[in-house]
Amino acid sequence: FTDNLTLINGAHTLKLGVDLNLLDFEGFAEVFLGGRFSFGERIPLLSVLDAQLGPGTGVGLITQLSTPVSAGGLGRPDLAANVLAPISALQSFNFGLPISFLQGFGDPFTGFTYPQLALYLQDTWKVRENFTLNLGLRYDVDWRTETTNVTSNTAPFQFEDAAINDRNNFAPRVGFAWDPANNGRTVIRGGYGIFYQNFFQAIAFVSQVLSGQISQVFLPITGLPGVPATSATLFARVCPGADCSQGQTGQQALQDLGITPGTTPSVILPGAADVVNPYSHQASLGIEQALGRDWSISLDYSLNRGVHLIRSRDINVNPVGPNMFAGLRDFRFVQITQIETSASSIYHGFSANLKKRFSDNYSFNLAYTLAKAIDDTTDFITPLQPNDQTNLAGERSLSTFDQRHRLVFSSVFQSPWETGRGQGFAKNVLGDWVFSPIVTASSGKPFNLLNGFDRNTDTHEETDRPLQADGTQIGRNTGEGPDFFTVDVRLARKFRLPRESTYFEFIFEAFNLFNNVNYSGVNNVVGNLALADARVEGSANILPTRPLGFTSAFDPRQIQFGVRFVF
Repeated sequence: FTDNLTLINGAHTLKLGVDLNLLDFEGFAEVFLGGRFSFGERIPLLSVLDAQLGPGTGVGLITQLSTPVSAGGLGRPDLAANVLAPISALQSFNFGLPISFLQGFGDPFTGFTYPQLALYLQDTWKVRENFTLNLGLRYDVDWRTETTNVTSNTAPFQFEDAAINDRNNFAPRVGFAWDPANNGRTVIRGGYGIFYQNFFQAIAFVSQVLSGQISQVFLPITGLPGVPATSATLFARVCPGADCSQGQTGQQALQDLGITPGTTPSVILPGAADVVNPYSHQASLGIEQALGRDWSISLDYSLNRGVHLIRSRDINVNPVGPNMFAGLRDFRFVQITQIETSASSIYHGFSANLKKRFSDNYSFNLAYTLAKAIDDTTDFITPLQPNDQTNLAGERSLSTFDQRHRLVFSSVFQSPWETGRGQGFAKNVLGDWVFSPIVTASSGKPFNLLNGFDRNTDTHEETDRPLQADGTQIGRNTGEGPDFFTVDVRLARKFRLPRESTYFEFIFEAFNLFNNVNYSGVNNVVGNLALADARVEGSANILPTRPLGFTSAFDPRQIQFGVRFVF
């Protein structure tokens, strides 16, 4: 149900509105139901030798390499360190040594009713002939009557039902437009507002499915106390000899090894009891100045401050120091991935725009943006969890969508002549053409550098970051992605027919006209590679399978033709 009312009284234009939605959701989340083995570079060659040839083989080889030939050894102490070096992820797969296993069991289907209510009030007040003020207030609320049954009465955790019942989402807005000289040539605009984001019950949905209906089993290669299997022993049954077509299913193998889904080692994803709706503070201030008859220039500043953004983290980690792990807080679970609203972000952007409206057969627009985006998470999916689950402040860094510089030029050039009888040869050749170029250039975006294995032994191999050459922890998103440059063009020509206002238009379009290679992905898994600088750039000179090599690119040159009939 949606309704609006507008009242006009002198200098005031008052608007009121209400929006009520009753949404029925039905969906499913087949999260890890097929099972997942992860392979990384953590496992040293010594462990492989012991697993393949028997315990003590690796130490024996080190001894043989370190012993001189005269004493019956191999006399190659320079190679002894290689026995302790980690093997690659591909070698881990070939040897059947995954660093972890995760699989979900249960019913992925769910449904619920979601009521949503919004009210707003806005007053547009023409204070003076050259000054207009906008004042507004909006109220948003969403809730659900059903709750999930994720509970724990065992210390130290007491999970409450993951229903979202945030009731104080009042969002004031204010804006103004001021023409100081009251001549329409200089305009100053500004505004500020709070904007809330509705959940559509995403947190409650995830908590209900992944903490109640689906039981997730997690196994690391290092094993867990009281659990009669590791990821390696399970892989040997599911993919014997690295041939996954000849083995058991994950469920069969777990049952044969004495593991029942729903018991340890399980993973749950409850919603935090203090979850609230995320919101942002948005502010802007700008000035636009007319230059001549058709030209104008504008300078603008924008601010966006995100508060109570969604993130997930494992609250079952028991820390004893930086990047150290001393066991589980609740031994009934391996991971308790809590979804909470504890993240934040901030964006500052300055833009300059020079434009000309269409006249004299052409238009022109040149825009430059200088910006900086900072946050401490990008989303609530588990691969984006903190490196140190107990140190959220350590995740504050440049955002993955931070783009410092962006320049865009666009224009439309139209032939000053029209074709037709009596126009002459030159006009019939050069008339009715339209040429539209777009040139885009931007700086690269940050990317996160990862070890690819569980370096701090907190059972999260997908979040750990490497060390710098001096042994200190590298920060989040300290990789620097490639720059971007492309030219797109559109060329169109009308062929008029005898009937008035009827014509064919033939169109030529080219995207990335000069076929510039714009890389889009970087291999951010660097293993134990010691990094000399916190600002690491990707490279086209490194194979995609190697750390920091580019792995993907945006589209190459694309050309398309079209025809349109207008009548």
